[in-house]
Amino acid sequence: MHNVVYTLTNTLTGRLYVGSAEVFSVRQRAHLHHLNARTHHCVYLENAWHKYGAGAFVWDIIATAEHVALLLPMEQAYLDHYGRLGILYNHCKVAGSTSGVKATEETKAKISAAKKGTKVSDDARAKISATMMGKGKSDDTKAKMSAYRAGRKYTEEELVKLRATREASAPQREAERRAYWEAQLAAGVKICTVCERSQPLSEFNRRVKSPDGLSPLCRTCKKNTRKKAKENGNE
Repeated sequence: MHNVVYTLTNTLTGRLYVGSAEVFSVRQRAHLHHLNARTHHCVYLENAWHKYGAGAFVWDIIATAEHVALLLPMEQAYLDHYGRLGILYNHCKVAGSTSGVKATEETKAKISAAKKGTKVSDDARAKISATMMGKGKSDDTKAKMSAYRAGRKYTEEELVKLRATREASAPQREAERRAYWEAQLAAGVKICTVCERSQPLSEFNRRVKSPDGLSPLCRTCKKNTRKKAKENGNE
């Protein structure tokens, strides 16, 4: 397959690696070679690969691009989405760059100069939104992730560290959420927090308390949630 955005998902933990490639088969072979040889650029993914075994991982093509120029913007959209969920193996959070790896001041200056004035066009944003619409994890993957998390117990020390980390990153996460909502509104779409599908804004009810003024659940998921709650209440 050509011009694709793909994921390599650990079905036992739910964490995943996001990437893009002009020729997927070539990129896949390169990943496998470096993972098995312990020379992969993503240490987090490499460690998990050898800890859980190759059988715990699945490959998925999550989007295709009409032109190679759209690949990086599309990959960035998924990096942002899964990054907010906190399930990325990628230590480079910027598509097509080595963000997260320390660079020299000279290199930083060159990167800054090259990126000044660049902006994703409205047409490109619309195409990215169209490719994301309807995408989500399979029921099998969701079931495996749910089963793993259900049996996990954190120690008191781990809980303290998690709370401290969450409190320290709260301002940054809030700023990222607002930027994310604004980008979605500009593109005319929103991702449901339940089914994780990207859908038109018309599929979401209004909610004054939400930062973007819309419900986090699409109308279908909202209806199903109310139905289940009603059924549980009648039992």
